Amino acid sequence: MSAKKERNVLYKNRFALIFFVWAVLYNVALVNRFVPWEVDDLAIYSFFAVDFSYGFATKLLPGAVFNAIFGSHASRETATAFMTCVILAVFAGAAFLLQKLVLRAPEKRRAAVFFLALAFLSGGYTFAIFTRTIGLLDTWWLVFAILFFLFLDNRILRWLIPLLFAVSIFIHNTAILCIIVLMSVVLLYRASICAEKREKRIYLAIFGVSISAAAALFVFFTMFETKLMVPMEEFHRKLLEHGSDCFYYYDYAFYGIYTGFRYIPDSVDAEPSAIMRLLLSAWYRAKLHYTHVIPYRLTEHLGALAGGLLLTAPPYFMFARFHLARLREKGNGLARFCAFLMIAQYPFTLLCPLPFSEDYTRWFTHAFMISFTLLLTVLYYEKDRAETLLAGLGVFGRSLPARIWLLAYATVSLYTVF
Repeated sequence: MSAKKERNVLYKNRFALIFFVWAVLYNVALVNRFVPWEVDDLAIYSFFAVDFSYGFATKLLPGAVFNAIFGSHASRETATAFMTCVILAVFAGAAFLLQKLVLRAPEKRRAAVFFLALAFLSGGYTFAIFTRTIGLLDTWWLVFAILFFLFLDNRILRWLIPLLFAVSIFIHNTAILCIIVLMSVVLLYRASICAEKREKRIYLAIFGVSISAAAALFVFFTMFETKLMVPMEEFHRKLLEHGSDCFYYYDYAFYGIYTGFRYIPDSVDAEPSAIMRLLLSAWYRAKLHYTHVIPYRLTEHLGALAGGLLLTAPPYFMFARFHLARLREKGNGLARFCAFLMIAQYPFTLLCPLPFSEDYTRWFTHAFMISFTLLLTVLYYEKDRAETLLAGLGVFGRSLPARIWLLAYATVSLYTVF
């Protein structure tokens, strides 16, 4: 390639390069304080030490893929190298998609969209937890989200979207609260803005197949997951053979054991009704949360909740106000329904898991990141609405409260996953 062509390629992708470099530098310098990324040798490496010989269940797919690739070379070091490549690929994909957003924006609003994209890549509630604690299972949802948006407008690849719904459940069944919500709302929204009836029907068909696949897998694993696992003693032996002596997470997730005691009675597994089993499991998890977890770390939990609300609620209300304008319009009932879903998504994703989980920063991240992504999606597809929002953001962005919030959001991170 000639030097001139190289310069042309670099110029055409200048925004993607800036976004990629910014994401890497931000996470290396500010989030991790120049500490090298490394898979934790305790809890996190256990995610890489499993495969489907342990059973047929959620939470095992990433480890199965990792062990299939590296085989006898599987170790904490190769897991670190593997996940570093995955994170960099996510940043590259996000940078490419954000560049498309910037280039699609009107010239006079391009700077506003550019800084909005930088804000999306920054802060403690989008990508930070995935680099601060490298190797989280949820990282794979970022990969699937990137693929989803790359597939969305491709006439052939969009038919692979149901597969993304299915593998999201394989990562963790709480996908129904976050990435599946994101993909479902975007599919419906994409259908709502189609001018051609044939295209609208195609997106609705993809939505129907995708939701059916995700629901079927969710019900299946709810009914049979614990019954398809090897006995706990064998699970522990396999983990030790694969280089991990951390049993905590999988004891809690698969066997209903927390710090040595069984918090889910055996009678729950024997319950024939999947719905009752799900409800009883939720009840005992909530009971554990409020009787054994929160009381011993109350100050930390309150701090994580307060910090998350202070930093993510203000922009969410701005996003919701934007969607509310569409909700109040007449006509296009599907678009109005999507606007309602975009408003409801943040509290839904945030509040549903909180009674059962202490991973507060994790859920604030999913809730806010999806809300932000939905907003960017609307800005990408509807230039007229983008103009209204960006003009308002320009005025608001010059105010003192906005600058204080932006400084706090960009520089404050809650470095634990809870």
